[in-house]
Parts: sequence; C-alpha cells; structure tokens
Amino acid sequence: MFDLLQQTSRSFAVSIPMLPNPIREEVALAYLLFRVADTVEDEGSFDSNQRSQMLTEWIDSVRTCSTERIDHWSDFSSIEHSGYVALMDARGSLIERLKSVPLPHRELIHQYLAKTVAGMDQFLVKNDAWHDVSEIREYCYYVAGVVGEMLTAMFTSYDQGLLPAEAELMRLAPSVGESLQLVNMIRDYQSDNERNRLYFSDSISFDDLLGMATESMESTKEFLDILFRYEAQPGIVAFNAFNFSLAERALQNAKSLGHYKLDRSDVRVATQSIRAV
Repeated sequence: MFDLLQQTSRSFAVSIPMLPNPIREEVALAYLLFRVADTVEDEGSFDSNQRSQMLTEWIDSVRTCSTERIDHWSDFSSIEHSGYVALMDARGSLIERLKSVPLPHRELIHQYLAKTVAGMDQFLVKNDAWHDVSEIREYCYYVAGVVGEMLTAMFTSYDQGLLPAEAELMRLAPSVGESLQLVNMIRDYQSDNERNRLYFSDSISFDDLLGMATESMESTKEFLDILFRYEAQPGIVAFNAFNFSLAERALQNAKSLGHYKLDRSDVRVATQSIRAV
C-alpha cells in the first residue's frame, strides 16, 4: 500500500508515515480511496456520464466493501501517470484492505468520501468552467476540504486530548485541505495553462488563486497552533506541520521567485523544520 502512496503522491508519501499506528495505515488507505475517485473525475478519455457512473460504483464499493460493481472497470491505458494506472489496477485490493479497518473509521471514510463524490458529480453535471472564486472555493471544499474534515475526525478519535478543541479544529479543518489543493493549483498553473487545461474562466486571475491560498494557509496555521497548544500526539503534529511547511514554501516560490514547482531541496528544508520542532 505504501508503494502505491509513493507512486501517487510524493508529499503524502513523506508525511503519512509520520503518523502513529493504527491511524497511519487508515489514513494511507483513505488517501488512496480518495485518489481513485479523483483519478476517475480527472480521466478525460471518459465522458462526464461515464465518470459519474464510475464514481457511483466506487462509493457503493467502499460502502459495501465489495468489488462487484467495479470488477468490470478496464483499460486505463489512456491515463498518462503510471502511478495512477497502478492505483486503478489495485482498486480491488484497496477494498479488501478496507475490510480490516474498524467499523467506526470505515464508516467515517465512507461518509466523507460520499460527500466528496457528490461534489465531484455536481461539477461533472455542470461541465462548465469556474466563473468566480466562490466556485473554486466550493470545488476545493468538496475535493480537499472534506478530506481535512475526515482527517480531523480521525485525529480527535485517536488522540482524546484533542476532544476539548474538537469544535474549533473542525471549524478550521476544511481550510487545511483547501490550502493544499489551492497550492497544487498554483504549482500546476503554468503547465496546465500551456496544455490548455485550466478549468476557470479569464475572470479569475493567478493573483486570485494566490489570495485564496494565502487566506487558507492562515487558517491552517491556526489549526496547527491548536495542535501545539493541546499537545497533540507528536506524529499528528509532524504530519500537519510537514504538509503546511511544504505548501508554505511552494506559495513563497510562486509569490517571490516566479516558479511553481518544488524540488528535493524544498522537501529537505520542510523535513528539517519538522525535526527541529
């Protein structure tokens, strides 16, 4: 499973192993289950109706822990990313692994994945460019903010010391996910623009993305401060602090250096900052 993680996300492949067990295994699996949905949504070789049907079949499979509705999926050769091809081929084994997750957390994963899939389906039906920042925020909430909510629910379930701050953490949780999604959009802006793959209209500028990401990062910092204040389990702090540090560095690069990608030195600096903490 962690091999798949390394093939599909370089940043989460570093941060998720920082978490303590058993939550480490559960978060890794949840990430991959969400990643399958994201891959289906992004797959341009399928029309919107096909993708909508596949998303329905996927969420049913997660709900029932059965592969019956996804066994007929085939031919992912059009997917450019080899890691995502491997992920789609491993979908059945992910469902099998889900059976070993305790029922409360299994239901939690399904609950939040269902919310994400419903949001994805809404945008697939609309099949139109985003025309204002509110639509981008709505999309980011469904594909990433919901993940922040799910992770926060897992963290407070695992670390009972966070329960007094649960309401405040859940209020900030969407921003934790949304900030990472917005930074990813910023990092991919140049290449997506060159490939004519920008999904928003000309009325939305690059500076709009920077502004939204900066605002979400402020809320994420507040989330981190609460984890420190309530002395959250070190692995939970490290996971969140690493993701924040890497996103912050990418945002700084975009603002001051004029480039959007991270390299190994950025990851090394983020890792060193977590060790210092």
